[in-house]
Amino acid sequence: MMNEEENVIGQELRKDCHGNPKLSNRAVHVLFNARQQRLLQRSVLAKDIQSWKWDTSVGGHLDSGEDY
Repeated sequence: MMNEEENVIGQELRKDCHGNPKLSNRAVHVLFNARQQRLLQRSVLAKDIQSWKWDTSVGGHLDSGEDY
């Protein structure tokens, strides 16, 4: 969890952050490869949130203590 200045102020489970719009979390995404091609894919139907939506192919949440 972080505040508007992106200072970490606590930890929550992924499912809790994604289920509560008042909680924000750090994530990183890669949008282009070395040939400047966009890297997008559809998420699987079984995904817990945003299933079957276009999303970045490379990305994830930062672990506690990890920086961008």
